[in-house]
Amino acid sequence: MADSSHRWLLALGGAALLLSASLGGLVLLRQRQAQASPVRSGPGADCGPQRSEFHPLPGAESPPVILWAAGAARLFIDEQAAFSPPESPRRFAPGEHSVRIEAPGEETLRTRVRVGPFTPALLHAQVDPEIGLSLVRLGAGCPPCEPPSTPVDLSPVPSPSAGIALLKEAAGHLRHDRWLQAADGIRRAATADRARPIFFRLASITAGAGGQPELARALLEQIPAAKSNDLASLLPALDALSASEARRRQEVALGRWNKLTEWFAALGARFQGGASPAVAAATRRFAQLSPAFESAVREGAPDRQGEVIRAGEEALTALVKELRALRPEDCQFQAALSAVGGP
Repeated sequence: MADSSHRWLLALGGAALLLSASLGGLVLLRQRQAQASPVRSGPGADCGPQRSEFHPLPGAESPPVILWAAGAARLFIDEQAAFSPPESPRRFAPGEHSVRIEAPGEETLRTRVRVGPFTPALLHAQVDPEIGLSLVRLGAGCPPCEPPSTPVDLSPVPSPSAGIALLKEAAGHLRHDRWLQAADGIRRAATADRARPIFFRLASITAGAGGQPELARALLEQIPAAKSNDLASLLPALDALSASEARRRQEVALGRWNKLTEWFAALGARFQGGASPAVAAATRRFAQLSPAFESAVREGAPDRQGEVIRAGEEALTALVKELRALRPEDCQFQAALSAVGGP
């Protein structure tokens, strides 16, 4: 954290210099304007689509996802066959993704998962000879699942039923994201069945969908390593990815703030001319955000850092919108605004 703070303080000093330069660049800009007038396309000109959002490092939030299919199971993400080991996991854009699991002679499992920014996930597919296909999803949401109104209850009922039929029925419900119905079978499972590895797996899937991620993880840890289909080694790997993503999230926040500062200063230096009131107002707004970001960094508050960064993006976007409105038919001017911050 000390190193990150040091780099942030250096960036803060650079930000101050850039903002000062943007204000001091007004004289130079006016001199250039006196030497050459902009090329205009004339009244009613259509300059085409122009950049309207300024979001630094747009793909940086994509989390790593471990994709593991045991035995005869085959895993497909967004209709593509997928395998993503913990030592080199694939990254997926935050949001929803389709999942399909197949195995010879088994009912296909189709569902969707939701991955969050900087939140590693583990998708583990397997086929059991008695209960069929199942999918463990740790760190990923279940969009098709009914949202839990209260945490799911998996405690055994007073008079459980013997036999594997209840677990087979629960597995069938889970293949269709019906965790509430699966929970009923889990609760009625016999005492002997509650010691089986497949019970812990199905109970974990149900707990995860039912709003208890900690319980879901604890249930998986009850499966003996030799019977876990590699889950015993994948769970610590997921923990390691979570720790590394937490560090990377801080680095991305710092990089985004530095980029916003750089882009803002570039706008001020290039476009103050006849837009001094708009630039001055945006400068004041950005100056208010700087101490808020500094405070969030020092307190180790990534959510607040994200809020300040979004506010900075909004301030930058609003300034560009105001500048565009000043010369809407000057295509060279519009293109120069779009060029700030790169493609």
